[in-house]
Amino acid sequence: MLQVAVYGKGGIGKSTTSSNLSFTLAKKGVKVLQIGCDPKHDSTKYLIEGKEQTTVLDYIWSTPPSERKLEDIMLTGAGGVMCIEAGGPEPGIGCAGRGILTTFDTIERMGISEIEKDITLYDVLGDVVCGGFAVPMRNEYADAVYIVTSGEFMAIYAANNILRGLLNFGTDRPRVAGIILNRRNVENERELVERFAKGVGLPIVVDIPRSKEYIESEKIGKTVSEAFPDSIPAGIYAELADDLISIRSGKRELYDPHPLSDAQLNELSAGQHQKVMLARGLVQEPEILLLDEPTSNLDVRHQLDVTKMLKRLTEERDILVIMISHDINIAAKYSDEIIMLHDGTIYAVGTPKEVITEENLKVVYQVETSIVDDDGAPHVILKDAVPMEEA
Repeated sequence: MLQVAVYGKGGIGKSTTSSNLSFTLAKKGVKVLQIGCDPKHDSTKYLIEGKEQTTVLDYIWSTPPSERKLEDIMLTGAGGVMCIEAGGPEPGIGCAGRGILTTFDTIERMGISEIEKDITLYDVLGDVVCGGFAVPMRNEYADAVYIVTSGEFMAIYAANNILRGLLNFGTDRPRVAGIILNRRNVENERELVERFAKGVGLPIVVDIPRSKEYIESEKIGKTVSEAFPDSIPAGIYAELADDLISIRSGKRELYDPHPLSDAQLNELSAGQHQKVMLARGLVQEPEILLLDEPTSNLDVRHQLDVTKMLKRLTEERDILVIMISHDINIAAKYSDEIIMLHDGTIYAVGTPKEVITEENLKVVYQVETSIVDDDGAPHVILKDAVPMEEA
């Protein structure tokens, strides 16, 4: 029996990858058990047609040990895939990583090792490789580890952290299967991931494109491989399944972890370096992120990339981002509120439209401007400097 862990940062598509891989393996006659190791407990959602599944942690809290049965927490999904979700504590209460430890101990006591299966696949959150989430990395659980990433730098940073975790655990044999590129359509995505893959000495096993079939398949509670078996993504998951079958049969080599050092990460371009710094801060899971000119010395493209990423963080992670910036138009386009300073004191506070006005800019910057509408945000066009006697 082969045990496989699929790691990646939250939201990178590791659950989509895992469930499509499990279904495809099952269609090839492989008996698969998939265990979701993420507090969101949505790893197997589209294998069981979007149905609610009792998580292991919920079951432990509600059921006395003497009454626990494996069939209460293990559902049979599409293709015959056996599905278990670890679950997690309520937000702000308890430790999700420790929940993984508890899950593994509980299902072992309930006889999971006695269930006939060819492959056990662990779908694991990899943003922070703490003791609990690192359990599937241990030699007794993972024979092979796939790492899912995109060209977004936070995803690559998380991938490198996962390799560091594998290295810290030590190993008596190679266990890294390679990188799964799950595209987000960022600029130079393939090139960036190839550079990372080359740096860490790993192959890009498959390159999965974005596709409208994912949305359509999720609407009917199915994986894209089940709903659209002739689609391009389904074909790529078939390639990934064949790769795993080759590993299981001993026909394909695995690799040792060789994560990049901080110095190697810092050798990236200026824009990518800024993203590294942001990623390091985000690993600490802050509630407030205070940034001093994060877009300084960047070309226009990287300024937009970094600012859009910060805007997305405020929406996806509920983080308050406070950014010091001298770029008026970027501040106006992406900020919810602006504090304008003048002579060391606060001159104006409010929404971009309230603060970025021709009058305020004349006083603070001594320039004549024209303000135009840019999709609801003020955009500043410089006209001329104000003579010193008028400033």
